[in-house]
Amino acid sequence: MDLNTDDVSVYHNIRNELQEYANEIGILINNAGVLLDKPGRYLDLSEDEVMQNVRVNISALLMVTRAILPFMVNNKRGLIINMSSASAVKPLPYTGVYSASKKFVEFFGSALGYEYKNDNIHVLTLVPSYVSTKMVQFSKFLSKPSFIIPSAKTFVSSAISTIGHTEHTTGYWAHGIYWFCIQYFSPMFAYQFFASKFLTSQQPKVESSRV
Repeated sequence: MDLNTDDVSVYHNIRNELQEYANEIGILINNAGVLLDKPGRYLDLSEDEVMQNVRVNISALLMVTRAILPFMVNNKRGLIINMSSASAVKPLPYTGVYSASKKFVEFFGSALGYEYKNDNIHVLTLVPSYVSTKMVQFSKFLSKPSFIIPSAKTFVSSAISTIGHTEHTTGYWAHGIYWFCIQYFSPMFAYQFFASKFLTSQQPKVESSRV
């Protein structure tokens, strides 16, 4: 299913197709997301790339949740897991649109959880750092699993264990340490300086891989 669309009928169809399973629906995982092929300044992005970030990272999450949430309200139970990112802790240069979209996910999840807690609906917001997936294939370093960059399987196993214990978590122990340090011990100027240096240093790897 292509979520890079402004056609709201796509989401109406999702709800209609799930109607026969209405009484069984209890979990929604909003994991769809898009990151640019490589870091870059805002004007380096095409209009299509900007809107793709908005549609997939924000609009799709809102509309899929809107399609599924009524089932949970009627059933008086539900778990919604929203995938944000550690890039939302502080504004991240060279991935500014992505970083901002993930901050939206974080804020929306927190508000939604409060609004529907009396309906026995729980919202868990995950704010991981880098996970070794195709999304970070612009960097050989980030693409290689390690103790600080878990594989998707390792991350999921860790994140699942947090369900029922918190409403907001990185989902992985090493990412929790990173998040804490960035949040409380890293001044904004220092974080943006070193993060931007790292991200821009990854660009030649992308360009050389396309030759």
